[in-house]
Amino acid sequence: MNKFLSEFIYGSIDGLITTFAIISSSIGASIPNVYIVIISIASLLSDGYSMGVSRYLSYSAETKINSTKNPLLSGIYTFISFVIIGILPILPFLFLKENIFQTSLIITIVLFLLIGIVKGVILKSSIIKNSIET
Repeated sequence: MNKFLSEFIYGSIDGLITTFAIISSSIGASIPNVYIVIISIASLLSDGYSMGVSRYLSYSAETKINSTKNPLLSGIYTFISFVIIGILPILPFLFLKENIFQTSLIITIVLFLLIGIVKGVILKSSIIKNSIET
């Protein structure tokens, strides 16, 4: 995890923001929940793939200059972080009947805090500062 912390942070935060933006705008447009799930998952997978491939290609170019990371693993880790963390705000739409949006919002906020905690623990720096920053 230490070696791919930047990919975890980058992929996770982008996955949360992208997914929650889709959820929020869909709720605002009164789109039915089933379509919110379909749109969110389609976006999650396509954006995650795009980020993973982009990370791989950018690191491939960088390794030709100077790098200690494996470009393929960097791309895979970015994709996995994006999808696994990004899917969590969608789950209330699959399993709940009430307070779906509010639960999704709480999950998103908690995940931002947890990403900051992970960063603080790995970097051995202030967990509170990193959580607030994230």
